[in-house]
Amino acid sequence: MSGLAAAHLTALAFWAGLVAVELLFEIAGLAGRLDGRSVALLHRWTDRYLELPTLGVVVGTGLALWSRAGWDGALAWKVGAGLAAVAFNLVCYGLVERRCAIESPVEIERFTWRIVRVVSPGFVFAGVALVLGGTRAGWW
Repeated sequence: MSGLAAAHLTALAFWAGLVAVELLFEIAGLAGRLDGRSVALLHRWTDRYLELPTLGVVVGTGLALWSRAGWDGALAWKVGAGLAAVAFNLVCYGLVERRCAIESPVEIERFTWRIVRVVSPGFVFAGVALVLGGTRAGWW
């Protein structure tokens, strides 16, 4: 495996870990174990300072790998699914920022459910990209 491929996989794994932590925040908030305002701030800080830079590395290394493959059309579906997952994550970031401006706990919870409904398809695209990339790499 090339260093570029290793960097891409490392960034993907880091991104997945960040999303898992954000899910823990959100589930704790919806279950009443953390207040909605704290969840909103924690999620925003995670997005701003960790996730957005990681997405830059994921996209940059992914495009570099695709370039090395001569822009192989066989990878277009994998690249498309991966970019869709990134796009949903960017939409999530925008919604997370908007949620931080809400003061009412009831409205924060309502907006959290809106975020869940809007960004959930991103998980499907991420899974498709993983399956296609893993197939290409011969993992399964």
